[in-house]
Amino acid sequence: GVLRGSGIMASFEEFVPRSNNTMTGKTVTSTLHEDLNAVGNLLNLIASAIREHPHSDDRTDLQNRNGLVSVKEHLNMINERKEEINFLLDRSECILSYFHSQGVNNGPQASVLHSHRTTWDDVQQEGPRIALKIAPLVKAQSARTKSDIQNYETTVRKYARGVETADFMRYQTGVDSALDLLAAACGAFEAERA
Repeated sequence: GVLRGSGIMASFEEFVPRSNNTMTGKTVTSTLHEDLNAVGNLLNLIASAIREHPHSDDRTDLQNRNGLVSVKEHLNMINERKEEINFLLDRSECILSYFHSQGVNNGPQASVLHSHRTTWDDVQQEGPRIALKIAPLVKAQSARTKSDIQNYETTVRKYARGVETADFMRYQTGVDSALDLLAAACGAFEAERA
């Protein structure tokens, strides 16, 4: 049934040994394994992404921009998912501590948890250094992006004014002439787009 004070629903499987529904049973062990895998995958993703060099002369401007954005996104992820990661690490540590008090061998999982905690500590220490290191690149990229957006907006406004004043918008041209002019405008737009 529903656990009082939370939205969690407790369910016990039928026709399984009693040990399956204990704290040292299969359910808690598999949840611990899933938690360790989830936090490990997330930490490996963040660690590898923030250690990637966001700028290289061997890559195109687009690849450099995408690399910079990826590093910045993963640096933001450190702060955004900090509580979740800390919760998973702490919960795993509590479960392993309980297992140890009950005499359950948890050496491999404890070493995995220790490895994940070390990676998390390293990522949190490296994050601010990397953010400072890429700050000039981010500033330069944001200036380029702002300029690109302004150029795009100018082009779109100019195109919109051209459409608003085009001959096919006037009723006096007639339906057939307007359709021909519209087809010509669409052809010119497709040619410009290509």
